[in-house]
Amino acid sequence: MTNLNVFIKILISIILAVNLLTTNVNADEDGYKAVIQISSSDERAHRRALNQVGWILDEFKFEELSDDIALEVVAIGPASNLLARDGKFANNVKKLMKRGVVFTADASIQKMMKKHKLPTDLVAGVKHVEVGPAHIVRLQMQDYKYLALFF
Repeated sequence: MTNLNVFIKILISIILAVNLLTTNVNADEDGYKAVIQISSSDERAHRRALNQVGWILDEFKFEELSDDIALEVVAIGPASNLLARDGKFANNVKKLMKRGVVFTADASIQKMMKKHKLPTDLVAGVKHVEVGPAHIVRLQMQDYKYLALFF
């Protein structure tokens, strides 16, 4: 993949993320809520996704999320190593969790880890759900905006 293609993908992702947070932010009396799906096994995609979550927080000056702002990242299947307790991104995930971001793993994450003979321990504090896509639909029914990061 050329540098231009990578740049374009990153630029589009940033535009989508900013658009996600600026669309109808004031229209909801209950605040702003977003769910972000990550389904890639690619470590570069994990880094970009975590960076973008941080950029969203930085852009809107969220040191910590308040009661009226919620961001939840749902990792599905192939994104198994993103939430691994001893994985490459554990510290990044912990830092974002301290800022109020919720990370959720669906049951297929640990199945994928077992299949590939990886440790199945996840970062402490990661929520577990049986079916990630169904959880995302439930959150959307609670007025969460949806952003998928597939890269």
